[in-house]
Amino acid sequence: MGAVSRQAVAILTAAVALGLVYNSASPLGVPVRKPPEKPVGATRSPNGTAGATHISTLATNAAGAPANPASADFIPVLTWMQVKPLHATGKILLVDGRTPAAYQIEHIPGAISLSVKSPPAEFAAFTANHPKDTNIVVYCGSEMCELSHALAVKLVKELGYTNVQEMPGGITEYLIFEGKPNPPDSQ
Repeated sequence: MGAVSRQAVAILTAAVALGLVYNSASPLGVPVRKPPEKPVGATRSPNGTAGATHISTLATNAAGAPANPASADFIPVLTWMQVKPLHATGKILLVDGRTPAAYQIEHIPGAISLSVKSPPAEFAAFTANHPKDTNIVVYCGSEMCELSHALAVKLVKELGYTNVQEMPGGITEYLIFEGKPNPPDSQ
């Protein structure tokens, strides 16, 4: 092997190594273990796996409620581009499922903070202020964050909410589409 070939291999190896290091450190990096694909309008089961695609999940009724409400078996998923007009017109309650500290650093304007690990008193206040048919969209940090899904399942299974949807892209998706810089810690 010639000197140029060895040099090219060394540069390629260094580039791959640096790329892997950057990817693992970046919140937008490609996950090493890719989660199951969730097509737009898909649902997620309580264990986090993608369910059947329901195109009608994207449709909402006149009040802004999802056409196929959440059940104990499936939570409908939406993107920020689908959530944005509903949020802008007040047709949904946007809930940030991350820790209160992460919420304080950065959150979608108008969202309220409610973590799956919130004390029972916070859930009692939430249920007292929001009827069971409230159209709720929960989010967390990104596709890699499962806090929003855990909260969505709790709202449906334990608290009896019927119109719960999830925005798996979370604050990261919002920041990208709105052209804002990422916060230091979006989990």
